[in-house]
Amino acid sequence: MIITKFSLRRQITTIMFYAVVIGFSMFSFSQLKIDFFPDITFPIAGVVTNYSGVGPEDIENLISRPIE
Repeated sequence: MIITKFSLRRQITTIMFYAVVIGFSMFSFSQLKIDFFPDITFPIAGVVTNYSGVGPEDIENLISRPIE
């Protein structure tokens, strides 16, 4: 209630306070190091297995999955 009365009685002071807050906010935002598309690298490993005479599902279940 005290802040409300103060704001209504001293409107110029309140406007100047908000102007200073907005000014500091704009300055702080301009100093932030924001990258819209940061470089993100995910660790990826590829496993290639060859085993002649065996179907692809058997190779995957017996050899490739245990290696991973």
